[in-house]
Amino acid sequence: MTTNTSLSFLFGLAKQQNKLLLSALLFSPLIVHADVRGNISGTSNYIDRWFSKSHNDWTVRADFDYEHESGVYAGSKLAKVKFVPLEENEISTAEFEAIPYLGYSYTINNDWKVGTEINRYLYNGIVCGHDVDYNEYYASVTFRDLVTTRASYSDDYWGTHRDVFNYDITGRYPITDYLDISAGAGYTTTRNAIGTDYSYWNIGATYFYKIVSLDIRYMDTASNGTIKNFELPPNLMFEPAKINSSFVFTVSAGF
Repeated sequence: MTTNTSLSFLFGLAKQQNKLLLSALLFSPLIVHADVRGNISGTSNYIDRWFSKSHNDWTVRADFDYEHESGVYAGSKLAKVKFVPLEENEISTAEFEAIPYLGYSYTINNDWKVGTEINRYLYNGIVCGHDVDYNEYYASVTFRDLVTTRASYSDDYWGTHRDVFNYDITGRYPITDYLDISAGAGYTTTRNAIGTDYSYWNIGATYFYKIVSLDIRYMDTASNGTIKNFELPPNLMFEPAKINSSFVFTVSAGF
């Protein structure tokens, strides 16, 4: 990728994110009561549910988040990605990912809160030979900041023009002020989009020291409900690298 192309993409992401943040500000004008956070991390594998967005290799990610006391929040996730073609007719030029998001969280009482969120997945190139930008819509329920269940929906999963649902649950438990253990599991209904549904799970621990954290996690996936002889039109192909029984290490620094 040339320098000019990279700069054009970054300027485009900035415009998208500015629009998102402006929408949030319209709902929360008292910005003096807002909370702004961010972090940058290096990880041995950028995992999205059952597959790798870094082709099972090291990459870097950055996140920033703006949250207002009203419960409205917005932000963006940025990452260096790599999708290696699995067949000769596949072309994948995307190198950067941006996920601007806008959401709302409502606290019911000391134990429970609910939320909703919209994500827009943006890439600076094509994946598996076609554009893959798409939206995903989330709803969540959280108990005491210890257990969170989520359901999400996309009407154009990775540019395949197919509907996909995902369901997951995550839990964490603080052992000390510096150490958490956590686990998660989920199921994604990608059968009508790529021929197979997937279940996935993880378990690990996170150590915190000031603004730095170290996360060590074991992850695995399983194929479910495969459609035999499933065929997706070549112009809608999507076949990333599936993860199998792997440990993932992530180091992060935040503010």
